Amino acid sequence: MDPDVYFDAVLYLVSDCGNIDGTCLDGSDSGNPESISYTSASGGTYYLIADGYGSTSEGPYTLD
Repeated sequence: MDPDVYFDAVLYLVSDCGNIDGTCLDGSDSGNPESISYTSASGGTYYLIADGYGSTSEGPYTLD
């Protein structure tokens, strides 16, 4: 792995961006690529946070 282009992605699905730890509904930080699947029991507003650690966040991604 080239250390100049290393990027470790993480996904979080939350219902309140002001309280991520308290409202995290699903998350992934161990896949390659990262993947989550969530079925809502009721309507609402949900926020998908794509974050990561590494020297670059450039590159292709797909959100389905």
